[in-house]
Amino acid sequence: MMSGRKKRKNLNLIFGLVILLFFFIVMLISFFYTPYDVNAIAVSKKLQAPSAAHWFGTDTFGRDILSRIMAGTQTAFFVGAIVVTMGIVFGTIIGGIAGYLGGWIDELIMRAVDGLMAFPGIILAIMIVAVFGTGIVNTAIALGILATPGIARIARSGFIQNKELEYVAAAKAIGVHPMKIIFREILPNIYSPLIVAASVAFAIALLAEASLSYLGLGVQPPDPSLGRMLKESQEYLTSSPWFTLAPGLTITLLVLGFYMLSNGIRDLTDHRSK
Repeated sequence: MMSGRKKRKNLNLIFGLVILLFFFIVMLISFFYTPYDVNAIAVSKKLQAPSAAHWFGTDTFGRDILSRIMAGTQTAFFVGAIVVTMGIVFGTIIGGIAGYLGGWIDELIMRAVDGLMAFPGIILAIMIVAVFGTGIVNTAIALGILATPGIARIARSGFIQNKELEYVAAAKAIGVHPMKIIFREILPNIYSPLIVAASVAFAIALLAEASLSYLGLGVQPPDPSLGRMLKESQEYLTSSPWFTLAPGLTITLLVLGFYMLSNGIRDLTDHRSK
């Protein structure tokens, strides 16, 4: 009989996947179809309440909110994918080298990582975007830089735990190159925490991108962004609540989906719980 704990694990994974799969399908559809042109202005239709014609209502320029949310998911997934890719690639390389080699190399690398993590994330992102310019690509790169240190520390911990095990000692004994040991022997055995970290990094990236766009430093108009939509809607929170509710709920569900997915994957791959 399945225990209550295992049921909760499955629910985390299932609900997380269902939420993310839904929004991923919405994003794919938005490449080919949206109910209206996302940038089509119709001032005569501004701030209309949800109806059969506009399911989520219209914004201050008469643009269809549903269409802009559909297109906004493209931005969210693009930024998240860039951030996670940068974080996993560079974080694993940095953490793997530091954890496997140890000594002064480990100290040098990790002190640099600690220095980067000492800055408040959003402040550092604002500084990077301010230097290199606004836009979706620069926003994604800035957030990718922020994701790297945390993943590097997780990778380092995994390499430290595995580098003294028998299979690594055997590889050393037959003369396998250290880089091959790092990436062919140890890395496949620490994938679980890295996948969990990637899921969490994706959720954090969504929130950070929305924050930067809200501040006017992320995606620039007229390109749709969920954070930008929140910024544009704040003056109409009481008079036109649907304008704020739709993008806000979308961000909340996306972040919730990734956190539930990360919890589900962690529990599924946690050998101690099995």
